[in-house]
Amino acid sequence: MIILKIIGIPIFVYGVVLLVTPFFDLDLGGQISITIPVTLMTYYEFLYARPRREG
Repeated sequence: MIILKIIGIPIFVYGVVLLVTPFFDLDLGGQISITIPVTLMTYYEFLYARPRREG
């Protein structure tokens, strides 16, 4: 399951960036500069962040 997250997260993030590209007129450099930090933040959220305790 972890392999699916590692492979799927960048594909999903890049897909979202491609959907947003026409609105902000991004070139390839702009797409990459958005994709890399968002992917790293998403990795942190899914792989390293601890779940919050309710109570």
